[in-house]
Amino acid sequence: MWKYNKQASSIIFVLCSFLAIGQNCNYKITGNVIDATTGTFLKDATIDLNPVGQQKLTDANGSFTFTQLCQNQYHIRIAHMGCSPEVLYLDLKKDTSFVIYLYHHIELMNEVTVHGERNEQVSQTSSTINESEIAANANKNIAQTIENIAGVSSLNTGAGISKPIIHGLYGNRVGIINNGIAQSGQQWGNDHAPEIDPFVANHISVVKGASALAYGGVNLGGVVLVEPATLGTEPHLHGRVNYVFQTNGLGNTLNVQLEKSNSWGSWRVLGTTKLIGDRKSPTYYLTNTGNRELNFAGQYEKGFGHRLKFSAYFSHFQTQLGILRGSHISNSSDLILAMFRDEPFFTKDYFSYQIEAPSQKVKHQLIKYSLTYLLDDHQVIEFKNGIQINNRKEFDVRRNSYNNSPSLSIKQLNNFMEGVYTNVLSGGGTLKSGLQYTYINNTNDNAATDRLPLIPDYQSNQMAAYAIYQKYISKLYVEVGGRYDYRYLQAITISSTFPREIKRENRDFQNYGFSAGAKYSFSSAFIAKADFGIVQRAPEVNELYSSGLHQGLASIEYGNPNLHAENSIKALLTVESNLKQKVFLQVTGYYQQIIDYIYLKPTGEFELTISGSFPVFEYTQTDARIYGFDFLTSYQATENLKFVLKYAYLKGDEIKVDIPLIYMPPNNLLLSANYALKNWGKSTNNSVGISGKYVAQQKGYLPGQDFLAPPNAYFLLGAEANTSFKFTNNMLDVGLRAENLLNTVYRDYLNRMRYFANDLGINVSLRLTFHF
Repeated sequence: MWKYNKQASSIIFVLCSFLAIGQNCNYKITGNVIDATTGTFLKDATIDLNPVGQQKLTDANGSFTFTQLCQNQYHIRIAHMGCSPEVLYLDLKKDTSFVIYLYHHIELMNEVTVHGERNEQVSQTSSTINESEIAANANKNIAQTIENIAGVSSLNTGAGISKPIIHGLYGNRVGIINNGIAQSGQQWGNDHAPEIDPFVANHISVVKGASALAYGGVNLGGVVLVEPATLGTEPHLHGRVNYVFQTNGLGNTLNVQLEKSNSWGSWRVLGTTKLIGDRKSPTYYLTNTGNRELNFAGQYEKGFGHRLKFSAYFSHFQTQLGILRGSHISNSSDLILAMFRDEPFFTKDYFSYQIEAPSQKVKHQLIKYSLTYLLDDHQVIEFKNGIQINNRKEFDVRRNSYNNSPSLSIKQLNNFMEGVYTNVLSGGGTLKSGLQYTYINNTNDNAATDRLPLIPDYQSNQMAAYAIYQKYISKLYVEVGGRYDYRYLQAITISSTFPREIKRENRDFQNYGFSAGAKYSFSSAFIAKADFGIVQRAPEVNELYSSGLHQGLASIEYGNPNLHAENSIKALLTVESNLKQKVFLQVTGYYQQIIDYIYLKPTGEFELTISGSFPVFEYTQTDARIYGFDFLTSYQATENLKFVLKYAYLKGDEIKVDIPLIYMPPNNLLLSANYALKNWGKSTNNSVGISGKYVAQQKGYLPGQDFLAPPNAYFLLGAEANTSFKFTNNMLDVGLRAENLLNTVYRDYLNRMRYFANDLGINVSLRLTFHF
């Protein structure tokens, strides 16, 4: 039995029958396609066989057959409504039979997925966005791609800058793992979006459980895993071209991917370019909100015998982002007026691709290599090293000779090393343990800015060790783990008062983490999962030592050097049920208490600088409690019609003073319907859909907690249509999507630009994906 596992969303077992070889053109290929979630056969799955250009649809038993085939090299493409298409390469030399399992519930908010090593089992609560959904959101960033998962939101700074929020936590509390390496840059800023091209990912997983110990002790909120597809052994050159045009911002996104395998290894390369101009609210242009990107990446894998595997990866991400011009105001009285205006200051009545100050320019490079060695059938060791270089420049509205000079210029070097040992024990359990070391060197170019830095120069050395044990006991799966982190921080700070003083700050932190999880299958239709975790998080440099204008957020921020570590306890419980293959139901409840929770608190004051007047925020600590639930149900009304309902409820409080915790995601509801249409000529995988999203007003607020009260509730209507055209050896996917179809005027509570402007109006995007 041969296992084909191109990605976590599909598992293909190939059973080759050893039949006598007849004539060269008398072979056959047979198989079945099965829904891995429900165990039922998938009818009307499309099976394309190339280069002969034959196509079959599976019958009620999920079966298909190709006959009278010659000995040849074939590509088999398997597609079904709601699943990412899979392509299998086969060198046909005998009759061959396939049993193909496809995960069909792509809307799951808590799908049990495979992370890291592909053969692991996990009890963690997680969610996955697959390759087709990534392509459908090609004009968006990582955070915007995953925000429709229940329990996941995005913290926005205008239209082009977003950071993920998981169960109310964001920023330093949410780790982003890019191809096995923790993404490192200036992620402390809420206006600093992850420097990752979504196209590098085959799937994006959101781990919302407390047991993501292998990814670092700072991930109190969860982990976002950005994982590329493993490289296969396909000897022919294949790839795809993705293009997206959007009407709002007249945006263009182009991506090209190529991959091949030969005797010296398997490789994949890709490049992405993006050009988007000023976005538009329903009633006016959002001046200076365009962005540009130029990204490329390469992946290489080579096996040496059956024991040793070498892999390497490189990525370059480069972007320029405009910040709403109306968010930078010259004096305090105008700033107050700006917050209550219907239309922002400096709004132009025409569209432009031009990006002026305020703006950001960011470059990020990642170089990673890893070695995996199979000691025996039960033991594997792995070593990986990742080096990241991050350059960030932010430009303010400055005068005279400083107009083209950055107000912030930071360079960061990050070097991460990890050794992992995995042992399948004789009792059936699996023990995974690892050692990690991370070095960070962060420096400011003060000569270029002629300003005091927002955050100081610093160096950080961090060492960590973790161990995770996993075992199946009949219908019960258990997981337990622990982690220890030690961090030594050296910072050079400059006082904000006169006379200036340079201070050298040396701090060390020790953090501990523990987690336990279990999954029990009462039957094939009912599963329960539970997670419990205790995690500590040390304060980051910006929380300790920020001092000055945070240009991207149009605010003054002050750190607090007296902050100490957060202590978090989190529990999750998930139950899911599948009723007669028609109704799927899933509920996740969670409770998290964080002692000494660190957050950026509005002071209610404004500060006048040479760049203008800005609201003032300070880092402070409190004891916080965050709890809620995520609800999902889907109903297969007919063979072609499916409804999905998602609801997320969350509440946050400051425990000691019994007041609401600000900047928590409002409760929201998403309802969608999708109808699969019949194939017509060369048009296959046809579907139309409609969706509605309701976001409630955030009621967790007291007057005076913020500069403006939370905006009103709003409803957004969306629609989409998709189809595919089959050619002899190629496939063209076409998608049309409309967002905010009613052109609703609204402001999003989680968008910092809500102080100054309305959110985006209607946007229609056309997507073309050509597979070859």
